[in-house]
Amino acid sequence: MTDNAAYPAPPVTMGSLQTAGTDFTARIAAAKSSGPADTAAKNNSRQWLLGLLRLLAGYGQITCQNDLAILLSSGLVAQQANPIGAIQVRTWRCKPGLKRWKGFSKTIVKASSYRTPSGSDGMLPFKLSL
Repeated sequence: MTDNAAYPAPPVTMGSLQTAGTDFTARIAAAKSSGPADTAAKNNSRQWLLGLLRLLAGYGQITCQNDLAILLSSGLVAQQANPIGAIQVRTWRCKPGLKRWKGFSKTIVKASSYRTPSGSDGMLPFKLSL
């Protein structure tokens, strides 16, 4: 997104994204040979990095205005939802003043999901190329 006229003001700078990626990589290495505190730090770093990536992805999706060429010029990758078929959703509601809950079922016929690949260690594989 750097120096791209279609994306004039990304919500995350590429420098902060690079810093978050470097921090996460360092925390992965530290967590392999340490205790629960380092594992928690790794998980926090991962959540921070994923949050930044989600911000950029949302910005890219909204700013491209459904133009695939503009989206791809950002460096983001287009992904299509995978159809998973019909799913059953159950919700519970309680009317004001009543002391009981009532369950409702609803079938979503054409449900889709975005599947994210994960590495063998359960972490999201990524490569930052800025």
